[in-house]
Amino acid sequence: LELCQQGEPTPLILPFAFGQFTYTNCHGEVQEAFSLAQLFLSLAERAKSESGRVIGHRMLGTVLLGQGKALEAKAQFENSLELYSPERDAATTHQFGQNTEVHTKSSLSLVLFCLGDVDRALVVGADALRSADMLRHPHSTAIPLAYVGGWVFGLCDASDNLIYEANRLLALSEQHRLTAFSGHGNGLLGWGLAQQGR
Repeated sequence: LELCQQGEPTPLILPFAFGQFTYTNCHGEVQEAFSLAQLFLSLAERAKSESGRVIGHRMLGTVLLGQGKALEAKAQFENSLELYSPERDAATTHQFGQNTEVHTKSSLSLVLFCLGDVDRALVVGADALRSADMLRHPHSTAIPLAYVGGWVFGLCDASDNLIYEANRLLALSEQHRLTAFSGHGNGLLGWGLAQQGR
């Protein structure tokens, strides 16, 4: 990655940097993930990739949320959505394995909840769920099912909704072998059942 900062970025550098970021972030290496998100955004800007900029701002928002910097995360997510263009950015869903609009709305819903804007969190989250259902891309659908259907609904004590979305996540995970999301689905289902005293 450091060598690519010096020369012209190749078309594969953004997916490679995204993979590095995802691995690092999922392993809880927050500082390294933040550096990789910044690098991704700078590479996207150098390559004049508007789609890359959309993804880069979402990546920064993700790390900032993980650091507890909710206001800064919100700004990055909103910036990502403002730059998003459905026609231009549709191809990135398959190139990066997830739809950035759906992922960003899901994350924004969670950060809005953390900031106390529960009504807007639910509106944005419901939009993410609807968008994912229309998209019909399994990994993109799993994200709002976990973030919104799971966390946001669960934190709102909406146990019926939580159980419904957790069962959807489990069915999707089984159908498409998304084993990481199976764990989330089981945990969320257990949470919903516990809320109901079951």
